[in-house]
This record gives sequence, structure tokens and C-alpha cells, in this order.
Amino acid sequence: MMKKNRIMNKIERFTKEHGIWIAGLVMLIFVAVYFYYDTVQKIASEEGGLYFADEVTWDDPIDITHSQIVQTYTTTRAEISYMGFAFKKEGRFKEDAYVLVQVEKEETQELLQEWRIPVADGVSEDDNYVCVNYPIDKNATFIGDKGIKLNIKISVENPGNEGKIYIAQGKNLDHYDYGVLTVDGRKVNKQLAINIYGKVKYIQTLYIIIVLGFLFILSALVVTMKKKCLKIENAFFILAIFLGGAYLLIFTPGTEPDADAHFATAYYDANVLLGRERENSDGNVIMRLEDTRKDGLKNLAQLRNMNTTKENLLTKSEDNQETGFYRGRLNVPITAHLPQSIGLCVGILSGMGATLTAYCGKVMALLFYIVCCYIGIRLMPFGKEILAFVALLPFSMETATSYSYDCEVLALSLLMFGYIMYLTYQKPKITWKDIAAWCVLTAWIGPCKVVYVLLGEMILLIPKEKYKNRKMYWGTMGIVLITGIASIYITRLSSVSSVVSGEVEGNYYTISMFLKNIPQGLLMIGKSIELYFDEYIKQMFGSMYSWMDINLPFTFAILYVVLMLVVSIRSESEKYEITKIQKGILGGTSLLIAGGIVAGLMFGWTLKDSVAVEGIQGRYFLPVLPAFMLLLRNKWIVSKKSMGNWAIVAIGVLQYITYLKLYVFIISR
Repeated sequence: MMKKNRIMNKIERFTKEHGIWIAGLVMLIFVAVYFYYDTVQKIASEEGGLYFADEVTWDDPIDITHSQIVQTYTTTRAEISYMGFAFKKEGRFKEDAYVLVQVEKEETQELLQEWRIPVADGVSEDDNYVCVNYPIDKNATFIGDKGIKLNIKISVENPGNEGKIYIAQGKNLDHYDYGVLTVDGRKVNKQLAINIYGKVKYIQTLYIIIVLGFLFILSALVVTMKKKCLKIENAFFILAIFLGGAYLLIFTPGTEPDADAHFATAYYDANVLLGRERENSDGNVIMRLEDTRKDGLKNLAQLRNMNTTKENLLTKSEDNQETGFYRGRLNVPITAHLPQSIGLCVGILSGMGATLTAYCGKVMALLFYIVCCYIGIRLMPFGKEILAFVALLPFSMETATSYSYDCEVLALSLLMFGYIMYLTYQKPKITWKDIAAWCVLTAWIGPCKVVYVLLGEMILLIPKEKYKNRKMYWGTMGIVLITGIASIYITRLSSVSSVVSGEVEGNYYTISMFLKNIPQGLLMIGKSIELYFDEYIKQMFGSMYSWMDINLPFTFAILYVVLMLVVSIRSESEKYEITKIQKGILGGTSLLIAGGIVAGLMFGWTLKDSVAVEGIQGRYFLPVLPAFMLLLRNKWIVSKKSMGNWAIVAIGVLQYITYLKLYVFIISR
């Protein structure tokens, strides 16, 4: 009886101590299981998983009526369930006319698969195409094997002389390389539009690994937070590394906003670093031919891209043929895409294939982001959870794994916030080394996006007493001002002057138009807030992603906003206090940057007949979000205990739910 009581007491103590987390863990597991059976398992096991498909052009079909065509195709690791082709017919055919499709092993000419489809029933007419999917025999010897070369032979049996049958070809040979296409033994510079379908069992394996990884990290964070043996910056580092890897899986190269523009610019800079030819006579960036194709990766975040990545991630570059990309570089300095450019250099020099080379740039961007944020959080003397919250927001993590210079902007802004707070509240005296470091950060962030050079004015937060003398104080102000102006003048003068002078191309709204009718201009700003404010919030706080084409329920944004308000609460133990003057500097800087963002898009992007300012996105305000959160701190709403450590756990839990929702959304497309 006494032994039973002791056991019950231990269970009671354990439940009392860990009950909340156990209940939370059960709920997190329930969410994962629900998504698994509702979506992941179904998609992984159905035979609709697209493994390899080209875009189709209907303008120049291939006449197969009286010809035999042969398309070579090399299998991948994918389990093939169907092959699909698009046909169209014109005129009349015999009743027993049919399309014959045969799959042979190229090396031995062994017939592996054969299909016959009646022309009368299975081929469309009247300028319409029908895609016919042929089921693969599950006992076929090439199923599941990699590197098996096949000949896909297509012909028409008993066509007669009164009609024609066409098969659609691929739209762009640069996107995919099936192999050689011959018509009656004659090689042609075309390829068929082929759909290769198969089960995608790997997505459920990935899902399980991600869920287990999340649960392990969150559990470890809870244990270490309870023991108070893990600093916030270290907790951020662990969670950011895991989240970064997870976001790399679903947001493949090209899925971030303006992806090709940033990829081309980073590649141009990589050419500079490698001493290679940078652009052709048309002003287009020169790349390896396969890098222009990117193995067929699309700009839409979807299962197809994940499949393409899986099939091509470990391939090597087969040749060094170079060509011009379809566009040129952005007018930004090399520092705006430096991490991504270094990653591309690694991929090119190592002879990696196009997919892995593109990923090298994304991985280097992620590492740069994490290092900058880690240093910023570590330097932050108080409110470390504020920087960690902003750095770990879903769109922040997506940006961290992108080619966009927004990655550098956000990383550097969080580093600057941590550094300036350290200089303002913790470091006893300011040295010229500190001033030099601040000038470097200001000169780096400004040319990426001009408006963020205004973050340099946060140097005003530092009390005059921390400078050696008044001469040093005023000298610092002048040096920072000159640094900011010089960085813009050297790198972005032409683009800034074109906006200011109204010389931007097209029928755009200009500064002179605004000055002639200020009320109308202010009305445009108000209208943009009315029309798009919810989208700004959704993008900043976890409801909108990629090219703004991935929309999660607004509930996600609400949850992150609530957490932001909680994270902004000041604790009783906090010994630092932001003065009214310092709040004024933070607020003024934020307003100036917000105004600069609106002005930049109003005068350089919005058409003159628009009723609202176009092009503003929520992500543009993320670099000043820490300032806004610091302004929310006050003497009236105070927590008894510091919530910094638990804020990281809360962010991790929200990211867990957000990521699983993103995962099932993307694999469902």
C-alpha cells in the first residue's frame, strides 16, 4: 500500500510539474496526425504525383499520322505509374484506327510496355487536345530504377487518308532534357510534352522526420528553459537552423518574390568574384546553360518543384557550356547579394548541378542571416526575445532562405538594433572602432534598399556622456551622415535621381504630380491602407508567402500579432528603461523609413491613374518591427517574470503549426 502511494505521489508530482507541456505535446502530435491522414498520406499514395512534365505548346504540333516518332527518356528513381501525351485529330479516320505507344529498353530493344488507344474514342478534335495517361504495368522491369534508357515509340495504325493526328511538343527545350526525338529516323530539334506520374512516398517520410525534429527541439527547449541553462541567443540559433532547413525543403529556388531578378544579379556578382565574363552584348547575365534551366524548377511553390529537387539535387554538371540568361542584373552593389554569390561560386567551382548550385546560394544566405541575427540577439542588453521573435517569423525565415536582398536587409537591421542597444545601454564608453563598425553596417544596408540607410540615424540613441568629448560626438554624427550619403551616391545615385526627377520609364505617378495636388496624393496613401492593410499584416505575420499566392487563414496572423504583444511586455526585473527622447528617435526613424517605403513605390512604381499606392508589401516593414515593439514597452503593463525564454518556445510552437500547414498546402498544389 505504501509503495502504491509512493508511485501515485511521484505520478502526481510529475503531472503537476510537467502536465501543461504533456498536454501541449499531445495536442501537437494530434495536429501532426490530423494533417498526415487528411492530406500527406493520401497524396503520397495516390498516382497523381507529378514527377516530370514539360510545358506544352499548341502552336507547332508534330504530325504523326503516317510517321513513327521515337522519344528517348532516361528513368529516375521515381516509381512510374503513368505516362501521358497530348493528342489532337483533324478529319475522318477508319473505325479501327488507333494510336500505338510502345516503350522499349534502348540497349536491348526489349518491349517493356505497349498501349493501343482507339482514335475514335481517345483523341480529341476541333483544335482541342486531350491528354491521355497510360498506366504502367507494375511488373515492368524499369519501375523504380534509375538511369534506364527507354525508347518511347508512337505511331498511328490504319489511319486512312482523310485525317491527321498531331501530338503536342514541349514549349521550351531549355526547361527539360528528355533526350533525342526522331521522326522516321530523322533527328529533329523538338521534344515531346510528356507527363510522368508516380507515387511520391518520400513526402510522408519527410513529413515524419520534420514532425519528429520539431517535437524533439521543442521538448529540449522546454527542458533547458526550465533549468535556465540555455541563453535566448543559443535557443534562437538551434531553432533557426532547424527552421531554415525545413523552409529550404518547401521553398525551392525561384519561389521567392522577384526570384529571377535576384538570381541573375547574384550570378552576375559570382562571375565578378570568379573573374568570368559577366554579361553578353544584350546586357543579359551569362550563366552555365543548365543554370538558366534550373532543371525545370518553377517559380510556383508546389509538389512538382519538390519532386524536381529530389530527382536532381545530387547531379553533377555535365558540361561548361554558357549562354545568356533571359534578363540582366539589378542596379545594386555586390554586397547586396554577397552571401548568395559566394554560394553560387562554391557550386560552380565544385561542378555541382543546377539544382544544388542554386541551393548553395540559398544556404549561404541562410547562414549569413542566422549569424547576423545571433550576434544582434547576443549583443541586445534587454528584450532579446523581441529580436528573436522578428527573426523567427515565418516570412522572415522564408526571406532568410532566398536570393532576395531583403535577406541582407533584415539580417543587417536586426544586427544593427542589437548593436546600437548594446552601445546605448551596456557599453560604458564609445570608441572609434564602434563608430567605424556602425558606419560599415550603415554603408552596407543602405545600397541594398536606399530607405534603410535611415537606420543609421539610430546612432542618436547613444547618450552624449558616452563619448570622449563633444568633438567626438559631433564628429560621429557627421561621419555617419556622410557615410550614408556617400554609400547611396556611389551605388544608387542614378536610380534615386530618376525617381526624384520623375524620369522613370512609363506612365508613373511623380513627385511633381504629388506636389501639385497634395490632397489627392494623401488620399492615394489612405486608399492603399484601406485596400491592402490586411495583406501587409498577413505577410508580416504568417498568412501570406512566396509570390503572395500562398494564403493561410488570417488566424495565423492573429496568433503572431498576439504573441508579438506578449513578447513586447516589459518584465519587473528589467533594469534598463527607454527614455522619451529615445522612444522619439526610434519612432521617428520608423516613421521616416515607412514614409520612404511608401514614397519609393508611389513615385517609382505606381501608375499615375492608380487610386492607391501599389507595390507595398508587408515584408518591407519587418526591419523596423523591433523598434515598434520596443515602443510598446511601458511602466503600466509589466510581467512579474521575464518571458524571454518561453517566448522562444511559443514561437517554435506557432512555427510548428504554421509549417505543417504550409507543407500540406504546397504538396497539394
